[in-house]
Amino acid sequence: MKVILTFQVDSSAQETEFDLAELNLTGNEPDGEIKDTVVRAFSEKSGVNLDPRGYLVKRDEDVIQIVPSFEFGIDAIHPEPSEYAGKTVRIKDDAWHPQFPSFGGSEFTVVDWWDRVTGKSWKDSDHNPACFIYSLRRGLSNLPFDDEVLYGKTDDGSDHLVHITEIIPETLEQEEKNESARS
Repeated sequence: MKVILTFQVDSSAQETEFDLAELNLTGNEPDGEIKDTVVRAFSEKSGVNLDPRGYLVKRDEDVIQIVPSFEFGIDAIHPEPSEYAGKTVRIKDDAWHPQFPSFGGSEFTVVDWWDRVTGKSWKDSDHNPACFIYSLRRGLSNLPFDDEVLYGKTDDGSDHLVHITEIIPETLEQEEKNESARS
C-alpha cells in the first residue's frame, strides 16, 4: 500500500510518495500514527520540517493520502496561512494567562491559524488543554468570540492559542531592523 503526502512549497502544492512497508507500517495503524510517521520520514529525507498537526488523513482502498487540513473543505475558516505563520512576534504586555504570569510581553512563534493546524475551530476542540485555557482567557479578558486565533509557542516552548488582537503586529525581525536603523 502506498501513501501520498501533499504539502505546500511557496504557493504550489507538491506531492511525494512512500511505500508503507518501507516505513514499517501496514496501513492498519491509527491515522495519527501513520501521519506522524510519514511526515517525520519526509522531514528527515528532505530537510523540510512539516508540522503533522496541520495535516489530515484520507483513506481509499489502495492509497492513503495525507493532505493539509484546509483541503477538507469543512475547515476552510482561513484558506490562506496567517501572514505571521513561521514568524516570531511579541504578545502585548496586557495579555493575561492564568498559568504564566509573564505571558504578556513574551515572544510568540506562530505556527498558523488554529483552524489550519487542526482542521477545526478552537470552539470545537473540546479536549485540547490549550483550547480550554484559551477559552478561559477569552472569557476573562473579553477577547472576541471568533476564529481569529493563532497557534504557536512562547519562548519557553509552551503551546498556546493567542487571539490576533493580542499580538503586536510587527514581527521581531522587523522590530530589530527598525532599532538598527534608529542607531
